[in-house]
Amino acid sequence: AFIYPRFSMQSKRTLLSWSTSKDSVYSLHLLQNIPTVNLVYLFTTINLAFERVAVHAVRLKLLKEQASQIGPPLDIIEYPTPL
Repeated sequence: AFIYPRFSMQSKRTLLSWSTSKDSVYSLHLLQNIPTVNLVYLFTTINLAFERVAVHAVRLKLLKEQASQIGPPLDIIEYPTPL
């Protein structure tokens, strides 16, 4: 069982780096089960030239669909292809 520290019952606004990986899914699961966490945004980086997630090369369309099913807004950080 996951045990989290009990600092206070005040809601903690939280951002999650969403890479589309199983580790991101597991982090999301853990955060959703902490009553004091208020998940307000997901964010990820994409390669602008290829429109894919920087780390896992998931297409932008699939990334957006995942985020819409999860709930919190998705903030996309675009970067150009290195020369």
